[in-house]
Amino acid sequence: MRLVMPAFCFLLLPLSLLADPYRVEVVSRVLVGSGKPAFVLTANEDLQSVSVEILKNGKVVHRKRSPLVRQGESLKVEIPQDVGIEAYQAKVTVGKQTEEFEFEVVVARPLQIEISKADVDLVKGRIRFKASEDVAKAEVEVFAGGESILSKSFALDVPKGEYVVVEIGEIEGNIEKVRLVAYDRWGFYNGVEITPFYYEIPHEEVLFDFGKWEIKTGEDRKLEHSLEEIRRVIGLLGSDFSARLYVAGYTDTVGTREYNLDLSSKRARAIAEWFRKHGLTIEICYQGFGEEVLVVVTPDETPEPRNRRSVYVLSNQHPSGQSFPRDKWVCF
Repeated sequence: MRLVMPAFCFLLLPLSLLADPYRVEVVSRVLVGSGKPAFVLTANEDLQSVSVEILKNGKVVHRKRSPLVRQGESLKVEIPQDVGIEAYQAKVTVGKQTEEFEFEVVVARPLQIEISKADVDLVKGRIRFKASEDVAKAEVEVFAGGESILSKSFALDVPKGEYVVVEIGEIEGNIEKVRLVAYDRWGFYNGVEITPFYYEIPHEEVLFDFGKWEIKTGEDRKLEHSLEEIRRVIGLLGSDFSARLYVAGYTDTVGTREYNLDLSSKRARAIAEWFRKHGLTIEICYQGFGEEVLVVVTPDETPEPRNRRSVYVLSNQHPSGQSFPRDKWVCF
């Protein structure tokens, strides 16, 4: 996951028009560390005897004067303010003419998002995170095949430091990335991009007796080596990673399609259960595909050892694509 977008740091609020002798703007939305709020007067023509007073609760808190502000020049009054929202009045005097304005200023802390791999479940379409400020809205966009396939917005009211949970639902196919953007109550935002993880475990094929699915004596050694590799990869990813192990089974074309589908499922289940019995604690899913995905294309009723195989995948979403034509994983 990586940070992808900073919060905007200010908002200019125009309060007058170009047809007037001057125009005013307010820098009314500011992040701490990104400048100060300000009231800005810009001359549309030469102005003499210019005074700007900033008032809060009827009392002058800031004042700035200039004997001459030439056309195109500005008189800027910065407004020091702590975090929060404050109401102000501005009194602008040019010569003997006085005009008053009212406005609000918000100073906010940058919104930080706290999210780990364990907080993202792309299979169930569930994402949770914490934020350093109150969260008023979240947006989630899902990308696949180089384009956006889902976009959802969630109105929220979650205090800072508490988990925000968004449910986007199950999504078929391979997800390329998920973009999450969180907003505070002032409209400041921050976001992260979440990239799915997929790793196919290299392994030696377990050999089964004809028509059987029991793990034979002597074949355990192959699964032990696979288990070592699975644990090594999980260790590299860290304890907060929410990957599942997917075990897929395949057969050759000897037998009917229905028979081979059932046989491959039973063999995949036997391997998955072996991993569980030997201490693998992460969620394990299995599925058989029978003779639907042949590595070597053969006529029917052709024995081909290269087609009798299994695939082990560590991922945080259901594998899909040509090697996994159906999404009927059984997980435990």
